[in-house]
Amino acid sequence: MHDLRSPLAVIDGYGRAIEQRYGDKMDAETRSHLVRIRSKTVEMEQMIEHLLPLARVMRTPIAY
Repeated sequence: MHDLRSPLAVIDGYGRAIEQRYGDKMDAETRSHLVRIRSKTVEMEQMIEHLLPLARVMRTPIAY
């Protein structure tokens, strides 16, 4: 797993744990916050997926 992905996996894991443990006890606003947190971790994961190939290309020497 790439170093940038590790913190996202932890955040999403905590979000899942909270949802499993307190899902039926959360009010609508709290549930909405949790859904946004988890959806943003997915968005960040997608950004990382797109940035990794760019990072690889940028390490390659330019041939003239």
